[in-house]
Order: sequence, then C-alpha cells, then structure tokens
Amino acid sequence: MSSRAMKKLLRDSNGPSPLKELEQNATKVTLVENEDHEEHHDDEEEEEEEYVSKRPPARNLFALLDEDDQDDDLESEDEPKESEIVMPAATSSSKKKKNKKKKSGAAAGAANPFDALKDGDDDATPEMAASPTGDQAGDAAGTISKSKGKNKKKKKGKAASKSVEEMSVEEFEKSLQKMNQQLGSVAGGSSQISTVTPLKHLLAVDTRFLDADAEMKRMFGARVVNSEIKDRRYAKVTKKFLLAQPRNTWPVRKASGLSMEIVETDGKENVTTFKIVHSEYYQRTQLKFLAAVASYDPGNLVALLRENPFHIDCLLQLSEVSRHNGDNSLAGEFIEQALFAFEKSFHSLFNIASGAVRLNFMEVENRSFFLAIHRHIQFLGRRGCWRTAFEFNKLLLSLDPKNDELGALLSIDFYALKAQEYAYLMKLYERLEQDHGLDSLPNCLYSIAMAQFHLEAAQGDSTHEKSSKMLQRAILMFPTAVPQLADEGNFSVDAEMAGEAAFYPATE
Repeated sequence: MSSRAMKKLLRDSNGPSPLKELEQNATKVTLVENEDHEEHHDDEEEEEEEYVSKRPPARNLFALLDEDDQDDDLESEDEPKESEIVMPAATSSSKKKKNKKKKSGAAAGAANPFDALKDGDDDATPEMAASPTGDQAGDAAGTISKSKGKNKKKKKGKAASKSVEEMSVEEFEKSLQKMNQQLGSVAGGSSQISTVTPLKHLLAVDTRFLDADAEMKRMFGARVVNSEIKDRRYAKVTKKFLLAQPRNTWPVRKASGLSMEIVETDGKENVTTFKIVHSEYYQRTQLKFLAAVASYDPGNLVALLRENPFHIDCLLQLSEVSRHNGDNSLAGEFIEQALFAFEKSFHSLFNIASGAVRLNFMEVENRSFFLAIHRHIQFLGRRGCWRTAFEFNKLLLSLDPKNDELGALLSIDFYALKAQEYAYLMKLYERLEQDHGLDSLPNCLYSIAMAQFHLEAAQGDSTHEKSSKMLQRAILMFPTAVPQLADEGNFSVDAEMAGEAAFYPATE
C-alpha cells in the first residue's frame, strides 16, 4: 500500500472534524503538488537516461551552415527566443507553472526536444538535444558574434574618421604614405601637394625643449651646469613654468596686473585669438613709466621697478640698458622676468603646444609679449642653446603667422639648421612657399638646399643630385649672396666666377 493510500485511509477512519477541514484540504493540495513535482522529476530523469542511451553520434557543427532548412527555422524563431533569453529569473511559484507547462508539452509531444529524439527526427541537432534552450543559445551566440563584428567595424570607422587637426605630424605622414601606396601615386609628382603638413602641426611648440638649462646639461653634462644653476638661485615652486623659471629675488606671489581674454575663435582653421588686458593699476603704472623714460634717467626706471616688479615695459627697457652696459646676464634675467609675468597671466585655453593660439600684433597690449620673446631668442643664441631658441622662434611665428611683424621667418631657418631640424625646415618651406613668397627670400633658398644636403647624407645618397639643383637655383636667384657666404664660410670662389659682375652688386 502506498503512503498516499495510507494517509487517505487514516483520514477516513478518524473522520475530519469541521474545524480542521480547511487545514486538511490545504495540506492535501500541497502534498499532491509535491508528489506531482517528484513524479515529473522522476520522469525527466528517466527520459534523460533514455536519451543518453539513444543519443546520436556527434556531428560537425560547421556542417550546420549548409543546411538551408535549419537556417530558415532559426531566422523565424529569432524574435521569440531573444525575448525568452532576456526574461529574468522566475520565482518559486513561476517554476511550478513552468513545470506544469513542460508536463503538458511532453504529453503533446511537440515542444519537448527529448520526444523528438525518441521519434528519430532527422532535423534534430546535438545542440537541440543538449537542453531545451539549445537553439536559443545558438541564436544568441550568432547574434553576439554579429554584434562583435559590427563593433569592430565601428571602431575602425572611428579610427579612420579621426580629424586631421587631432593627428600628430608622424600620424599624418603615415596616413599619407598609406594613401599614396593604395592609390599608386608616384613620389615627386602631384603627390607633393597632398603631402603638405598642416600649419597647426608645424607651429606646435615642443615644451620639453623650452628649458635652456636642460639643453646645457645635455651638451656639457650636469656636473658643469649645476654650479651655474646654483648661482641663479631659482625659487622652489610647486608649479613648473614653461617660458621662464622664477628666481628667489622675484616676488612670485605678487599680482602682475595682466590678464588675457578670448577675442574670437575661427572654427574653419580651428584657431583661437586672444588679447592681453591691462588692469587699471597697471595703466596708472604705465603712465609713470612714460614719465620715467622722458626723464632719461635709468634710476627712475629702477625705482619704478621696485614698486611694480612685473611691469613689462620697464623690464624690457632695463634689459636694453643692461645690454648696452655689457651685463648680458642681467639683461637676460630681466627678459625672463617679463616672460614669467606673461605666463602668470595666460588664459586657461592659451596652450602654446597646440600651435592654434594667436595674438594680434596690432593690439598695443600684445606687442610687449612679441618683443620679450624676440629678445629672449637672441640671448639664447648667444648662449648656444640652439634647440631652445628654435622652439621659441616657432612660438614667435605661431602667434601671428600671417603678418609676422618681427620677421620670425627670417631667422627660423638659421635656428632649424643649428638644431639639426632639417626635415622640419623642408616641411615648413613646402607649407609657406606660396602664402609668404619664400622663393623671394635668399635665406630660405640657401637654407633648404643645405637641409636637403644633410637629409641626403643621412640617407646615404652620395650623388646629392637634388640638393645640387636646389643650390644652383638659389645661386641663379640671388648670386650676390655667394661672395658673402664665401667670406663668412672661409672658402674661396673660382677665378672665373670671381670676375663675373652678376656676383657683385651694381655700384654707381
């Protein structure tokens, strides 16, 4: 006798009381559900054992790709299966309902994949027999692989759609080389126009080489230069300044009275124009400065500088006085103090390393900054810091490249050659040849010929055919520069050439 019949016999013999009838009915329902669940679980285990014994041999999964009927079935079942995958985990009550549904589905013989295996259905696959959701997992895997492929394509599209302004010079050149290789363009032809480097990249300042002391250490060693650095008595500050390092004698925390504001932003060229602004206190100090200059007494300038240690025009004027007196170190210190005052007043968006910041020289307040950089380049050249002078020359050119009021293009070729930046000089010439008429400047024609000569020597070209043609063109354009170069370079000119009137300027 089963336990179920025993419990029924006991209930009939004792007789259910009216008070316990509800509890007994509830208990009966619970027991029936548990027994149904256990019987269903036993049925599933028996079916699984039968499936294991009758499981067909493993098939090649790649063969499934050739079955057109199965692909059509998978595509038709994508939508309901995706919704079943996204459904959250069910509670205990929903599990019971699912078990009942499985029970009814097994009786029907259409939804249970195990019954399909028993009947020997040819369309059943190992993935369907593994679990009731085998097809769903296959569809999900296919969907994931497709999404991964799409994501890879999107990433490649994003990398390809990177704007030219955001690229560095090296990335821009590599992309152009790849394009030329794909298109099959020939070097030296029309590809020269497409390989012109953007002006923004050419005018970007490398802030790592703005420190003259660091360049001196690279040339002479730290042990020799450190003694000179101690004499300069640099102040200990938390922020590292780019243009000049503060000294102990400078009131670092005192306000300079200068500020900077944005004038306009050019979205087409992606450049921003700024303007230096004087405070009211600085304007009153400017009037005192003009009175001190009119007195022709340098002592008045010194007294004014004690009251206003960051007055730019006063610092520039005292620098000239010290230079005429032969004290170049003090003159250079005044220029550095002026650059430090300017850097304190920089706008948060004024980034000299971007090459996209501009200052209009026609604004009176901006001219002092141009003069300070120009004179600082001259002092750096006297010290032999060619790379630092080259970077400051780029900064001077980047502030106003269209007008170039202080003639930065007349000196940047010299500092580029001294700093051995031959490739940069060639790129700058290609970019500004038409805009600034560099063919009419003798320094540019002779300099690019020399830069090309060094590039050919680095590449192992002993013929120097291209650089020779460039030098011949420079001589034909400006023959009078040859005798001057011969005098400065300590080389003699041939006797036949020395007699030519074209090499000497006409005199009346």
